[in-house]
Amino acid sequence: MGGAPPAKTEDQLLEESNFKYRGNMNLVLGRGKILSAIIETAVNTDFGGEIRALISRDVYSEWGKNILIPKGSRIFGSYATGINGAYGRISITWTRVDLATGYTLNLAGTGIDALGRTGNQGRVDNKFKERLSNAVLKSILDISLAKALDSIVKPQINSQTAAARSVGATNLTSIANAIFTQPGLTAKEKRAKICQDVLTAIANKTSNSFLKLSMTCNTLNTDPVASEPNKLLSLMGIINQLSDELIKDVTADSEKTQVQEASEKSFEAISDSIKSMAEEQDFHPTITIPQGTAVKIYVNKDYKFPKKAVIKSRFLK
Repeated sequence: MGGAPPAKTEDQLLEESNFKYRGNMNLVLGRGKILSAIIETAVNTDFGGEIRALISRDVYSEWGKNILIPKGSRIFGSYATGINGAYGRISITWTRVDLATGYTLNLAGTGIDALGRTGNQGRVDNKFKERLSNAVLKSILDISLAKALDSIVKPQINSQTAAARSVGATNLTSIANAIFTQPGLTAKEKRAKICQDVLTAIANKTSNSFLKLSMTCNTLNTDPVASEPNKLLSLMGIINQLSDELIKDVTADSEKTQVQEASEKSFEAISDSIKSMAEEQDFHPTITIPQGTAVKIYVNKDYKFPKKAVIKSRFLK
């Protein structure tokens, strides 16, 4: 008769809490299923973005009677950029499968290796060469700056020769710094313009400074190994040294002149610019996975397929 339904027993409540009907297992893609795929788009963690692959083996329902995802279906995922992957593993999240029936499955899948461990193994470039070059370059700049400043501090100009050297040093560093910070030019264009303008500014074409800078420009121009930014930084370091030679102090116990103070500030400004540029370079390891690599994908939840999403000729009730 009427009235409230009987109260559920503790066993009934526990059963409802712990058990859930998964549906027709002929149509269920179960959690824990492992998909096999072949990567169509190469992976490079310097860029990040979307990744695409093809399912390489038919994926069956839990009772193994129906092919839910036929081989050749396209699967999509994504991976992050700037991964600090010292061990060469990339975490790939797979989010979508396009089926031949016109359906799209919003997938929750994780890339795994052949043993089921999270992440896909790739080739690691730890950029040791770039890191070492950057460290050596900064050391050279520090030494050059220290030597230059030691020469600048309290060097009284008491002769026309010393005055000419200080003016020349200020002129050289000003020319180089102006070109170095000029927007719109590539590192190669800046290097070529600095060589041309600074060599022109040196009045004595037989001086050691002119010959040394000319030799440096020729060497950098023919160097097939060093990158253009590193060539530019090396050239600026040499100009610092040349400026140091032009402002040798002639007395040790006198006040700095305005020209020498300007030279010191110019040295500090250009050195700060170079150091800032060197420190901003990013040397995170790069991980790559080539096109055509076989991968495994772990399905993270159950999916019940509609009958229309299964190819009719392969569907079994």
